[in-house]
Amino acid sequence: MKLISVNIEWNKHLDKVLPFIKTEMPDVLCLQEFVASDIPRFEELGYTSTFLPNTLERDVSIPGAFGIGLLTKKETVKVVRSDTYFYHNEAGTIVPYDKTRVDETMNRGVIVNEIICEGTTFSILTTHFPDAPHGSIPTETQKRDLERLLAFTKSLPPHIICGDFKLPRNQNPLYDTLVSEYTNAVP
Repeated sequence: MKLISVNIEWNKHLDKVLPFIKTEMPDVLCLQEFVASDIPRFEELGYTSTFLPNTLERDVSIPGAFGIGLLTKKETVKVVRSDTYFYHNEAGTIVPYDKTRVDETMNRGVIVNEIICEGTTFSILTTHFPDAPHGSIPTETQKRDLERLLAFTKSLPPHIICGDFKLPRNQNPLYDTLVSEYTNAVP
């Protein structure tokens, strides 16, 4: 199975992202900062999408929902189960983004897909973690959200988790907490 995870920064870099995806054609594609209106562009490449919105109208030039996506290649992957879980703003109510009230207007969650690829069953997760203004100093939101995320993932069978965690390696102490639960496979 080929898996690619990338923070695509809304649709700012689609001129580079789409050719990269067309060349690589991963079986599983985990996207962060993904705009719902771009889902058809990826489906045209042969992907099925699971989308979890984080907020609305993050940028006025990109109207609509913004969040994370877990995409699977139709010809090589069968999705057995798909679920979502919110660990920040658990009600999951999607509201317009307000940069002065990020914690209240940004949901954080995880997509969980159980798939079959090449005859093997995998559980794949993707998420997009909150920012820390000073990357090496965890915020209270990061601490709480990591605790909630890990409490949820402990209830799952073995899985692969991808995403943008905003926890600089060997700088933010929450990185050590995360990798105490997971093997970091990114060099």
